[in-house]
Amino acid sequence: MNSEECFPFILRFSRTMHRQNPRTARGGSIRTHPEGTPDTAAIKKNLLTGFSYYQKYQYNNGLPIFGRLSMKQGSYSKSLRYNFLKITGIKQLASMSPHEFIFSMDSVAEVNRLSRILKESRNAAFTASYSHIRDMNTLMPEDKAAMSCDFFHFAEDAKRDSVFCINTFADKEHRLSHFLINEMGAVSADTLTVGSFTTVKAVIPDFKSKTDKLLTHSLVRSLSPDTELTLTPNYIRHNDLTLDCVEARDTDKSYPKAAIIDSGLSETSFLKEWELDTVRFDGEQASHKHGTFVSGRLLLDNEKFGGILFLSVEMLPNEGSLSIDVFYEKMRKVLKEYHKHIKIYNISLGSDSVVSSEEYSFAAYVLDSLQKEFDVLFVISAGNYEKLRLDSDDVFINDRITRPAESVHSLTVGSAAHLDTNIQLKDSPVRTFPSADRDTDLTQ
Repeated sequence: MNSEECFPFILRFSRTMHRQNPRTARGGSIRTHPEGTPDTAAIKKNLLTGFSYYQKYQYNNGLPIFGRLSMKQGSYSKSLRYNFLKITGIKQLASMSPHEFIFSMDSVAEVNRLSRILKESRNAAFTASYSHIRDMNTLMPEDKAAMSCDFFHFAEDAKRDSVFCINTFADKEHRLSHFLINEMGAVSADTLTVGSFTTVKAVIPDFKSKTDKLLTHSLVRSLSPDTELTLTPNYIRHNDLTLDCVEARDTDKSYPKAAIIDSGLSETSFLKEWELDTVRFDGEQASHKHGTFVSGRLLLDNEKFGGILFLSVEMLPNEGSLSIDVFYEKMRKVLKEYHKHIKIYNISLGSDSVVSSEEYSFAAYVLDSLQKEFDVLFVISAGNYEKLRLDSDDVFINDRITRPAESVHSLTVGSAAHLDTNIQLKDSPVRTFPSADRDTDLTQ
């Protein structure tokens, strides 16, 4: 194989490439915060008060509670809390902000054990690490409500039997499901666990009137709307392409590979020349227009098509939506079979929910978990907010990316010119687009 046939490769991630949770800051021992250690007695009192509050409800008997750990200003580095977390055995379950983390406490005995460690430890590194902790207390219902802002916005216009998500503990979801069905009258309560994140998708009739009681359950961490994934509108080009625009594939040559997670490629498309394989879910799609369009964008090189072998995955519906739990199950099946050979996956999904400045969405967490587990890269849309597509003046409030575009490990892409382009919405009126090189206009 000559140099022209060699393509860039993705270096497989290795845990030896970095050092997680360094014991000390580079260059010496952990610095002690000038304010010293927090009030240990106050921390114990806060946690015991939280247990007393939740245990007064019978349905919380024997259940753990969520706690909140806050770091001091300027003490956000992971290395500064490493020794504290290691010696106390506290495991971070989630974060509320760059300096606030959520953990769990199993019982009052666990609080007493923690209190003894905080008072009696003589380890210098631990004491220095402990000095960077601002406070530790229980996650109370009002704190959970503050973390559930998106849910309450969703609830304002939602139907009385809408699906929503309850974020909870792993391995304890059966207790929560029992509570939802028997105490809250839930019609359904389905659990999805991804990594360390567990959520219960529930349908509770007239749920708006039951929210306050729901937040008093110690297994409820926060509430969030269910993310439904949909395809963006179909597009067409302004000029027709001829058959000779599709290059012939050389079977003796090596080509880069990618996967397109979409509505599938049309059986009559000339792009079949470059299709590596096809994966179908739930039978044939009613239309392959969107999937065929995206396949063409992948292969397009000026006015020629080719040069990349692609896996066509028919997963996303042309109409309606795909729930994140169904997407997760299907995507895992695809990755288990193809992740060793195909590393880049273009996923044509999006939602109408703008990202929150307070909460990292479960949908984004799902994408990140899959990429980390299978060592692949997802290319996703920054969002297709309807008012932006219509060029409305009333967009400044929601002028941001949409879920799950905040995914940390994904490559999120968007258009800087959503109006002046050589493509347009398939069902939109004929529109004239100015050409920079010619005086004539390109029209549909």
